[in-house]
Amino acid sequence: MCMKTKLAIRTVAGMKLALAAAIIGFAGVTNSMAIIYLQLDFTQTGGPYTTGWDPVYANFLANTPTASIANIDGLGYNFSIDNVACYDNGIATEPLTRSGFYTFGNNANDHNFTLNGLAAGQSVSLYACAAWNGNGRGGYVVFGNSGASGVQAQTIGDPGTSPTLANLTLIGTAISDASGVLQGSLNGAGGVGDASEGQLGGVIFAITPVPEPGTLALVGLGAAAMLFRRRQ
Repeated sequence: MCMKTKLAIRTVAGMKLALAAAIIGFAGVTNSMAIIYLQLDFTQTGGPYTTGWDPVYANFLANTPTASIANIDGLGYNFSIDNVACYDNGIATEPLTRSGFYTFGNNANDHNFTLNGLAAGQSVSLYACAAWNGNGRGGYVVFGNSGASGVQAQTIGDPGTSPTLANLTLIGTAISDASGVLQGSLNGAGGVGDASEGQLGGVIFAITPVPEPGTLALVGLGAAAMLFRRRQ
């Protein structure tokens, strides 16, 4: 076998090895960039909550100046909401919709919420459902691209004991600020500024990770490798 043929074979083999490494690296990066879901169930202090979700507790039928949860799932995210009380009928099999927060004091108090611990520029989508306390009213939640009037977070079907994104309402999507903070508010069932009660049974924050520059480069290399492989 001539020297040129041997070099060609080695070159092709090297290219294939590099291609395989790029594809493997691309797959690993893609997995590491998976969306993070924070599932928060609003309930009475000490009360039952949905399996697999994280409880955020508030006082039963009495104002809680700030209801909060820190270091959610050990990931460093923190959530808080101001001036809410909790309704809870104690049915353990349906805690997501059968218990939840409502706006205590209505227009007399603010009902703002905050999610922090994010990186700057992260995209976060908010899904929500309303609590059920006999009247079935939801509340207007202002968040991200939902606009000045918010989107009413009504119960959709019955999320039951294993709720999914499909049976919650997409409120909107927002981008965290330079400090890694996102904010929103819960308002009355009649809209923003309305004095009626607003209810919130639970929420899911879907967080899209922000890739580092080196990761972006590897993604680009992986994409090029996949394209090369397809052409071959």
